Amino acid sequence: MTERPTTYVDIILPLPLNSLFPYSIPEPLTEAVKSGVRVIVPFGKQKMMVGLAVRIHDKEPEFNVKDITRVLDTTPIVTEDQLRMWNWIADYYMSPSRFSGSVIYVSVFGLYPSTDFSPAGRAALNTSPMGDM
Repeated sequence: MTERPTTYVDIILPLPLNSLFPYSIPEPLTEAVKSGVRVIVPFGKQKMMVGLAVRIHDKEPEFNVKDITRVLDTTPIVTEDQLRMWNWIADYYMSPSRFSGSVIYVSVFGLYPSTDFSPAGRAALNTSPMGDM
């Protein structure tokens, strides 16, 4: 039996950092991960964050990556046209990066999400447009 090659996805996280973050897609989630869906990913040693999948590829990063944990949407909430528009806006206004997590999250959700969740915050998140954790 041949082993399936690992697939990766670049994620936009709601952070004031100008970069995409690569994650690997575990086998059970392969069909569910699409560009434009929200995913839950580990970030740092103990944090879990909601991010937006933007590019699926098979190019292995030069460093170890973590697996995405969960897919929150069955269909994309952001289209390729929207991603291209945000990219154009970033270029036009000379953003230091092609994507900015905070700009995209404000565009999608109308608010800047908290990245630290208390038990009460996690419960509130279950009823918010960000989805459940």
